[in-house]
Amino acid sequence: MQYTSVGDLAHSYSMRSHSTRIKQEFIRLSETLASGQHTDMSKQLRGEFSGLASVERSIEKLSSFRTTASETKTLLETAQIALETFQDLGTEMGPSLITAGNSAHPAILRTTSNDAAQKMDSAVSALNVRIADRSVFSGR
Repeated sequence: MQYTSVGDLAHSYSMRSHSTRIKQEFIRLSETLASGQHTDMSKQLRGEFSGLASVERSIEKLSSFRTTASETKTLLETAQIALETFQDLGTEMGPSLITAGNSAHPAILRTTSNDAAQKMDSAVSALNVRIADRSVFSGR
């Protein structure tokens, strides 16, 4: 049987090379452990990125759903405020209109009609409310 001998210098270089590889692997594994994410995804996934792509697509989709839900919430809250304003104006105006209708006095009729015109302008303004440069009640 024949033995191959390695000299002291070659053995030293071999040990240094192994030591460097072990240190690099230790650093990589420490980073993976600390961050919770693999440092070399392609090696970890062995070139199969479809699962990762699917997860990333789902995250993007959920993010867009969250944005849409937030925008819709803001739009509906604004619509609710406008409708409450509209209802309040009608509630305030009802008794005045009934009183004016039962009265034959021209000053009461004139005052009530002026008040009604102002409240109508306010009601139209409430229905023409815009948010983020979009009309709330226009359907566009």
